[in-house]
Amino acid sequence: MPIDEVKQRLTAYANGSQKKVDKSPELKEFFEPSDQLRREVISVIKTNKPELLKSAIEQSKNSCPEDQDWQNVEKEKSTREAQDKASVFFFIWTYFEKQIRDVMLSIVDDGIPMHDAIYSKQELPFEEAIMAQTGFQLKISDQV
Repeated sequence: MPIDEVKQRLTAYANGSQKKVDKSPELKEFFEPSDQLRREVISVIKTNKPELLKSAIEQSKNSCPEDQDWQNVEKEKSTREAQDKASVFFFIWTYFEKQIRDVMLSIVDDGIPMHDAIYSKQELPFEEAIMAQTGFQLKISDQV
């Protein structure tokens, strides 16, 4: 499979698509745990940060049904439901990405915020600060 198609599939899966999952064992190997992770994160957020879930639903471009079961970690019954939940997950994920980025920016004086990272010439122990301020255990690398 061409690299561009693989990138397209992985992005589509992150957005709730299930197309061509069964066409490649490698794609299926990626899809299943990432799909399960998405459902479990939403369930945990529903239980522990309901205000964040509410905000994510409001920001979603999808019109999620009022009776959506956000705590259900079983595979969705329809692609529409999977896409609704994936859209909400996107806003939850980016919320936490921003928290992590903000911690990193608070440590350096030359930080430039990027999409999901920062650029800095300084090498500092970001991992410890991120863990202390957000509770996330992260491994940061300078590898691209």
